[in-house]
Amino acid sequence: MKLDINKPIKYDASSHRHFWVGERHVTRVCDKSVLLLVYDGILRFGEGEEQIEVKSGEYYIQRAGLAQNGAIPSDSPKYYYIHFDGEFTHEEGLALRGEWQTDRIMPLLDGMEGNADSGRNLLQKSLSFYNVLDELSKQCERSKDPLAENIMSLIMSGYRDKLSVSDLAKKLYISENYLIRVFKKEYGVTPYSYIMGLRLEKAKELLRETSRGEEDIALSVGFSEFSAFYKAFCKKYGYTPSRVRK
Repeated sequence: MKLDINKPIKYDASSHRHFWVGERHVTRVCDKSVLLLVYDGILRFGEGEEQIEVKSGEYYIQRAGLAQNGAIPSDSPKYYYIHFDGEFTHEEGLALRGEWQTDRIMPLLDGMEGNADSGRNLLQKSLSFYNVLDELSKQCERSKDPLAENIMSLIMSGYRDKLSVSDLAKKLYISENYLIRVFKKEYGVTPYSYIMGLRLEKAKELLRETSRGEEDIALSVGFSEFSAFYKAFCKKYGYTPSRVRK
């Protein structure tokens, strides 16, 4: 999943945030997507089934509508957050996490601080935000790992089948541990979590846009059992599949 930079993206709000020692991320389902740019310490939070850790010099995009929690305390992080509306894609776009260059992007963040009284209006903040996205996109293009891209390609073409991490490793003639390590370094999540996320996102799309039965949809996106789909869906989104249609 990536941020679609070819579709409209709307800036909403932004600010610096500092955590106290032992402070935890808030438990919530945010109606906006949030770009987090950490420049000191480590920010930790749960998102669906995944525990996320964002270190200094890294960014992460929290997608709107996902359940987040602070099960594990953070390590006194200092970061900049930007709330926005945007669409996500499985095709080309900005990766949900990666590294960012503070010397190039921090001045842009400084340009987003303040209010209209300080001469920084909504238009200027939005322009700074688009420049931040542009810098992040360029950085991601420069740092792509060819093996990680090959793994991603196999996932995208086969996630609806009974694809497993073991299958991926065999196709690429590498160990499962090495495959997981390479993929997580590039994309911030394990291959298994990414595959599950793809299946659930596609299922949610089919629930919203078709009248097909829930069990039929679950099987069509790669789940072998409806009970496993139902449990994973509720855990990721915080509500049942049937609620999507209501």
